[in-house]
Amino acid sequence: MIGVAFVGLAAALAAGPTPAPRIASAWVDGTDLVLGLADGRRLTGAALVGAVLALRDEHGVRRTMKVEAVVRDPADPTGAVHLYRLTAPDAAGSWRPVCTPGPDGLQMAIPQPGPAGELAVWCTSGALGKCVRWGYHPWRRFAGGASLAPYHQACVHMARADYCGDGRPTTTEGRLIQMQDAAGVRAWPDRARDFSFEAAWNEDGAVCVARVRVPAKASLAGLERECPRLAGRVGAACTPESSSRFGRPLIFNRSHQANGP
Repeated sequence: MIGVAFVGLAAALAAGPTPAPRIASAWVDGTDLVLGLADGRRLTGAALVGAVLALRDEHGVRRTMKVEAVVRDPADPTGAVHLYRLTAPDAAGSWRPVCTPGPDGLQMAIPQPGPAGELAVWCTSGALGKCVRWGYHPWRRFAGGASLAPYHQACVHMARADYCGDGRPTTTEGRLIQMQDAAGVRAWPDRARDFSFEAAWNEDGAVCVARVRVPAKASLAGLERECPRLAGRVGAACTPESSSRFGRPLIFNRSHQANGP
């Protein structure tokens, strides 16, 4: 079980006319947000609805957020992922969704430990949240103890087409991809028509690149200039079979050839 302490929590629970209980601590277990109250109780799941918390968004900005709903992710076959509908006050004081709609229309978030130890939320419309929903759970460990976190990091680079691994995305919303990994989380789908191999990925970015996803945003020649480690690792030199010569690939992806320029 993974529990991460939340430092500097500012929160209050709606409790009708009675005083709101004081929150002594908070942590996340997988995707389950847990609040430890000063009276010894623990609140999680649906019991959190109505809680008003100070949380970090994906950009590291602390915002006041209210938990409106907690549901199991309908796309997660393991049942391990919970999604949170969060709202935040706008300039006029009205509560608005924190997350923008994803491809499935959901405006939900996933709580996770932030880089500084404080709790953060990952929207399901962004790469961080998408990769959790695709099965790359950063809190999970294999039977031998190895963490799945590097696979989640590789997936984030892949989702963003961040070939250099420096946080510069080169994709656009709606680009279709397929993936397979070395961990057995996902396998190529049966239907590969109009898809072709794009790149191999690890936690540092692309291991090699056969073709770019959006030619208007990147080129193989440009990648070799901007990312010296990719020199000689692009085009025909990059295949799923050859990628292990250049590093330790964790995830492979195909992209749709009919996505346009």
